[in-house]
Amino acid sequence: MDVSLVVVLLLVLAAEFTNGLTDAPNAIATVVSTRVISPYRAVAMAAVLNILGVLVTGTAVTEICWSRLSKRGLTWLLSSELRFCRQRT
Repeated sequence: MDVSLVVVLLLVLAAEFTNGLTDAPNAIATVVSTRVISPYRAVAMAAVLNILGVLVTGTAVTEICWSRLSKRGLTWLLSSELRFCRQRT
């Protein structure tokens, strides 16, 4: 496996981990601060729904991304991202 691919995958995992850490607390804080549900129920609901999300969606997105990366390679991914960034500016 290419070293640059491993580095990119680790960076993506770190970004997703950070996103997950900030997602649930924001949702919990919103419903608790508006007093829609109690803090205990909000945390329990967030935990159950996060686990259900993983179980229901499975690894479909990961498999699609991996198949595209393995077919085209990391160089293609980076060049397409750079083209997209240039078009947006």
